[in-house]
Amino acid sequence: MWVRGGDRKHGNYNHKVMVFRSSIIEKIALKAPLYSIRAGYVSPKGTTNSEEHNELMRKYRLDRHTASAHLTALRGLITNSNKHYN
Repeated sequence: MWVRGGDRKHGNYNHKVMVFRSSIIEKIALKAPLYSIRAGYVSPKGTTNSEEHNELMRKYRLDRHTASAHLTALRGLITNSNKHYN
């Protein structure tokens, strides 16, 4: 993945950025139980190319990435059988 923006003086810039991002996600997942937060992993497959994605973009005027994040979060709420989500 090519990371846009920033200074790319080294050939391994993209690798460094991606490793940093994944390490942050792993740290959050490991620290979540300390604060009584349930962390779960959700597959984002199929969130970008769907009719529901296009509907969210039009209805709430979201960009592609925000709409995909919204669908992924909803999928996580549904799969974890959250009592407060209808």
